[in-house]
Amino acid sequence: TLGVRVLKQNQTWTKDKQYILNDRLFIKNGQTLTIEPGTTIYGSTDDNGTPDSKTDDKVGSLIATRGGRLVADGTADEPIVFTAIQVLEVQINEDLN
Repeated sequence: TLGVRVLKQNQTWTKDKQYILNDRLFIKNGQTLTIEPGTTIYGSTDDNGTPDSKTDDKVGSLIATRGGRLVADGTADEPIVFTAIQVLEVQINEDLN
């Protein structure tokens, strides 16, 4: 599970692991995040107990800043999939939020 953070070094996400974005992940200048074909990334949202206010919401997302690099070359046979955490929750029959 990844919280608000900044990529501190180049990383490769592999298809044999589960990646859950529960807040923002910044890819800063000079850093590269590579996502292998066949990898699934699950995003979540959390209203922080304030459903009427969106200003403090945590939303799983990737943000490549100027000079940051995201390499995500999926294929027809092994696409890279960004989906909601609820998909994983159904698969494992567990509430992850």
